[in-house]
Formats: sequence, C-alpha cells, structure tokens
Amino acid sequence: MQGPFCLLAENRFASTATQMLAHLDDDFAPWLVYLHGPSGCGKTHLARQFERNFSTSHPDEIVRNLPCHEFIQDLHEAFSRGTILGYREEFSAGDAIIIEDVHSIERSPKAQEILQWGLDRFYEQGARVLVTARKTPGDLVGVLPKLRHRFRSGIVAGVEMPSQESRRILLTHFALQSGMTLSESIIDTLAEMSSGSPRELDALLKQLKRTVQSERATLNEAFVKRFLIQERDQFEPTLSQIANCVASQFGVTVKAMRSRDRNQKIAGPRQAAIWLTRQLTDLPLKRIGEFYKLTNHTTVMHAVKIVEQRRQETPAFDHELHRLKQKIAGLPVKAR
Repeated sequence: MQGPFCLLAENRFASTATQMLAHLDDDFAPWLVYLHGPSGCGKTHLARQFERNFSTSHPDEIVRNLPCHEFIQDLHEAFSRGTILGYREEFSAGDAIIIEDVHSIERSPKAQEILQWGLDRFYEQGARVLVTARKTPGDLVGVLPKLRHRFRSGIVAGVEMPSQESRRILLTHFALQSGMTLSESIIDTLAEMSSGSPRELDALLKQLKRTVQSERATLNEAFVKRFLIQERDQFEPTLSQIANCVASQFGVTVKAMRSRDRNQKIAGPRQAAIWLTRQLTDLPLKRIGEFYKLTNHTTVMHAVKIVEQRRQETPAFDHELHRLKQKIAGLPVKAR
C-alpha cells in the first residue's frame, strides 16, 4: 500500500493537473492529462491519487485502469480470435480511464490505431483520461502523429528527478514513514551524496536501516558517509557501460564517440557520456580523457561545462540525461 504523496517542486504541476482532472465541476476539468517522467518519480502514485479523488467526486461512475502491456496483449488475443469489434467497445467503456506506460505502444501500430480511436470515443462521451509515460508526446518515436496530437490536446505535465532540496524533503518524509530518527546533518549528507528517483531514495533509506540493524551500529554522520561510499562503489558503472548506453540513446557508435571526430552529431553524445561519467563514477579526469582519446583533462572539464550549460538552457536535454542516468543505474555491474 502506498503512503501519502509527497508534494515537491518537481511534481507540483502534475499533481495539480491530476486533481483538476478528477474535479467534480466539469467546466474547469480537462478531459485528458498526460503525465511523463522517469521511472520511480511518482507517476503511478499520482494515478492512484487521481483514481481515489475521482471515485470520491463521482461515486456512481466507473474508473478503469489499463496498463499498456495488458492492452497490447488483450488486443493481440482479440485479433487472433476475430473479436476485435467487441474488444473495441469494451475498451472504450467507462467514465474515467488510466492508461499507464503508453510508451509501450511505440512498436505496435495496431495498438496505436485502436488507442487513437478509443481516445476519440472517450472525448465524445465526456470521459476523463489519465495517460502516463516515460517520454513526452514528441519523444514517442514511431507513434502516429494524430495520436501524439490527442495526447497534446489535454494537459501535458512532467514529473522531474528531485533536486537536492527535494531529496531532503523526501528523505525526511520516508524516514518518518519508516520510524527512523535522522538528524538534520544526516539528512543533509544523504541528500548531498545520493541521487535518483523518490523510489530509489526510499529503497536507499530502507537499506540504510537494515544495515544499521544488522551491524548494530550507531547511526551518525560518519556511518552514513561510509554506507553511501560502499553503496556507490558497489553499483558504480564502467566507462564502457556508460558509453554503450549513451551511444544507443543517440544513435551513434562507441567507436565514433572514442574517435577525434568533432562533428556535433558525435561530439554531443561524447560530451553527454563524459558528463554522466563524472556524475556516476569517481574516475579521475585523466582516465576519462584517455578512454575518449582526448588530449588532456581540461578537455574533459570543458565537455562537462558545455553539458551543464545546455542542461540549463534546454529542459528536454536535461530530462534526457536524467532518463539516461536511470537507465545506467539499472545496468548489471561488470567486474573491473
């Protein structure tokens, strides 16, 4: 069972949008809200919040929850059985529907067509629709333009990775939920030395609690620092893992990224990989420079500076880097 939702700067607009969607006054409610953001940042929590609020405001109406992987599976079965017309009618029933992980339909044209048809029906019927995805509508590669347009016709709201201040708020929130007593200095240390989604921070705090109990240790700032260093060293990705992940994301090769090619199509991914390496590892500048065949460590620092500037100027790029950090964090660790 999920605990209370923790309101942050990174999810405030998305939370307001879902509350508007569930509002009893139809004159002010949007018909669709599209929530996007990295895994573990609270989209599912917001979906459950919408479901509760809508059921409270509309006690006689039906809310349906439809994860996209189930939608695709049911759709394939309906096609194989020749019952697609009946399934379409069943799919478009309900007063409110939550469609989760819609990025899953990128490689399923048939699912896109049915979903587009269904959204039109929901709109005509005055139903409320909540869509969640890891990507913005514009980033859904291979999705029908008309379907992306349907997603944009409502409210599009992002849920971002938490800042250091938001991590402080989350850690305090999770500590209270788990019955842990943490000093301000420990909260500050955890917020400064850790990163990741709310889900990951919750898991980190639970792991800290288990470690303290198993070692019968005193929970102080020194112990927390040692714990975080051990956690980071255990899960630190390799240069090759980061390079492969970035190359795949940007559609280039690792070989090209490790060459002296200064074309922006290669230099941009290379700079992103260098920035991610600095974020996710403790490797020295010289080692990073050698991997990418750069002349000296100042070139590495220049790449980091360029990425930082681009993050400030381009929110979509910043979001893409956050998604990459999430993806890299989930990779299995190879022996060094």
